[in-house]
Amino acid sequence: MQTPRLQSLNFAFLGDHGDHLLEYAARAERYVLDDPNTTFIKLRQLAEELAELAAAYNTLCVEREDGFSDLLRKLKRKDIITREMADIFHGLRKAGNAAAHEGGGTRQEAVRQLRLAHRLAVWFHQAFRDPGYRPGPFVLPPNPRQASPKLKEELDRLRKERWDSERRADETEDALRKARREQEAAEARAEKTYVALAAALELAEETEARRAGLSKQHRDRVADVQAGAARATAQEQAALTRQARQAAELFDLSEGEAREAIDAQLRAQGWEADSIVRTWQKGARPQAGRNQAIAFYPAGDGYADYVLFCGGMIAAIVEAKRRNIDLRKALDEAARHSHAYQPQADECPTNAKDHTRIVPLLFASNGRPFASDDDTMHGVWFQDLRNNDAAPHSLKHWPTPQELIAMQECTE
Repeated sequence: MQTPRLQSLNFAFLGDHGDHLLEYAARAERYVLDDPNTTFIKLRQLAEELAELAAAYNTLCVEREDGFSDLLRKLKRKDIITREMADIFHGLRKAGNAAAHEGGGTRQEAVRQLRLAHRLAVWFHQAFRDPGYRPGPFVLPPNPRQASPKLKEELDRLRKERWDSERRADETEDALRKARREQEAAEARAEKTYVALAAALELAEETEARRAGLSKQHRDRVADVQAGAARATAQEQAALTRQARQAAELFDLSEGEAREAIDAQLRAQGWEADSIVRTWQKGARPQAGRNQAIAFYPAGDGYADYVLFCGGMIAAIVEAKRRNIDLRKALDEAARHSHAYQPQADECPTNAKDHTRIVPLLFASNGRPFASDDDTMHGVWFQDLRNNDAAPHSLKHWPTPQELIAMQECTE
């Protein structure tokens, strides 16, 4: 019996580039909720094959001993991918490696990585097949039939709140209504597609022979692309490289995705962070013995994007921004929250020696990695309001809770 071609809620367009890419994406999508470990492994395979094909299209010299990291450096050096994209590729690589060697991983992180892989896949399609392609809304898989009530509740929450996080505040009501209709239509198609995908994957059992066949498909596809690139004229090759770079320039993270990136960076430094769940409105409060980034925390007549707490003590205010916002200037907004801040009932007094301002330490970020000391669109920007002579500056990483406590106690 012939195996039906896989369908996908979000990655169907990858079928134009080969069934092997579509299968990796479809398996990652199918298992994102009930087997996140498989999702991480499949997304790593997908990411590496996208990178290898991008190199082939651009006639990059890839040595036999080159690893995935080497390949990404070459793509970045030739400006085929941006630093932000390289960071996402590396994130997929590391998550896949960890899943293969250590196991584990949460559904939440698997969903986040699936969404980011989708963004890379869209870029790849725009860069090397259809520059005018515009994807529909990203659709989360429907509730698995045998899911626990807790999982169903979590997925319903993710579906609603992830959609809300993608909508920009400056969109008109008409645009919001249209986007909502598109999302609802996509959700209505999701279950039928998901059931078909599950059935196809049952028939397409992932045997060693099948894995070898997919690997051969990829090698053959890379060879075909390399041969085509070698036959192209200099003008044709330049046009393709230009198209890839233009697609990379359009690559952007929504505000919700920027917050997800910030969440992940904070967690890596020892903070409890989740801007969807760990919010003031949902009951998150400072607690002894816990280092938390609480989102949408009251600050005067508004809300700070995050407030960092070391136990019950407030440690810093964070302003989160979309891409292409000057982070140095964004610190001004964090400073306004600092001036307006009033301690809540659950807080301990700050231990800062200068009490002229309750929250002197300010940060601003859009989730993009550090690029250089003077790049105000990347990195984590920091300001200490206690020192009028110290200019805001960029940090390579978020401070750990212990480092932030030391910064609070420093009077320089």
